[in-house]
Amino acid sequence: MDGTNKYSQFNRPKKAKFTGNILILGCGNLTQHTLPLLFKHLAIEYSQITIMDFAKKKNRIRTELNKGMNYIQICLNKKNCQKILKEHLKKQDIFIDFSGNFDVQSRMNWCEQHGVLFLDTDINRWKNLTTLLDNPTDKTLYSEQRELFALAKGEQSKPQTGIIDSGAHPIIISHFTKEALTDMTNTIMKHKPAAPEKEKICYMMLVRHGETAWNVQKKRQGWTDIPLNDEGRKQAKILGEKLSAIPVKAVYASALSRAVETAEIVSKHHKNSSVIPDPSLRFYRKTFRPWNFLLPKAYKKKRMFQEIVTDSIAYFRNLAQEHAGDTVVVVTHRKAIKHLLGALGEAPFDLENGGFICLASDGTNLWIEHQKNR
Repeated sequence: MDGTNKYSQFNRPKKAKFTGNILILGCGNLTQHTLPLLFKHLAIEYSQITIMDFAKKKNRIRTELNKGMNYIQICLNKKNCQKILKEHLKKQDIFIDFSGNFDVQSRMNWCEQHGVLFLDTDINRWKNLTTLLDNPTDKTLYSEQRELFALAKGEQSKPQTGIIDSGAHPIIISHFTKEALTDMTNTIMKHKPAAPEKEKICYMMLVRHGETAWNVQKKRQGWTDIPLNDEGRKQAKILGEKLSAIPVKAVYASALSRAVETAEIVSKHHKNSSVIPDPSLRFYRKTFRPWNFLLPKAYKKKRMFQEIVTDSIAYFRNLAQEHAGDTVVVVTHRKAIKHLLGALGEAPFDLENGGFICLASDGTNLWIEHQKNR
């Protein structure tokens, strides 16, 4: 016995002979997981497969490229679609579309007209969506999918199509998301919670102080009390003019001079407002605990971030309760604003000196009303 299993030949899947070319649109996770399936079931060479993506993603399939697979970096759009497909596909070739954009039907129609086998990723219905939305927007994948299903069911049209569905893949998350959205919508429609009374909502213009000399030098200021430079005062003046049409009740500011001076300049445009310096608006931590030096740096940074976020959210909720129905201006610092935005679900960004963002709160909930001067 040579150690080989005499029955192994019966366990090996027979590969289908395929002499055409395969064009795959998109070079993401689905493509990487689909390639082994192609080689498992088709008797093909690496040179028969071409990957097309608008981004530079060769590193994801470096091994396959070294074996002869092709990669084309180009953005497929309505203008060049037919020309590019014609260059790379012929009758009985396979086109696998992993792009996930909103022009699937035109590509599927092209494949049908030219005898190209077309495969797309997970196409599924939004269960019960029609009971929630009478007219889904034409720019949603749901609308696109409805047209594809109608086309596939047509008597005259018999597109050569298929669907690749992946269970252990982020696509499955979209299904859970849809179910969650429908459940949330049904709950809201059933209970119809009352919207916050407008007169009880406090609007807070969250402002980053004007520019300082250290801002120009990109030096971290922290607790160091650096005053505004001339450009910073100009920024504060422009901001005050922008907010002059809004009835501001009060202007709060971090106790550092760069924030206080910004607040004073803004306050000049609001006769009935007063500047209220508040040291807690720095939301910084000089020390964490007496045993601070014993803790790992990453842990200290995480805990410090959590404390800053907790303190800032509590501060603005309390401020909203105190100024229910009013509009106030709050002048603080870059990092305090950045951490707060992240906690509220906004992608954190560095607000420009003299820029502002509008927060709103009913004293319990806190949300971003609109953005300005990023």
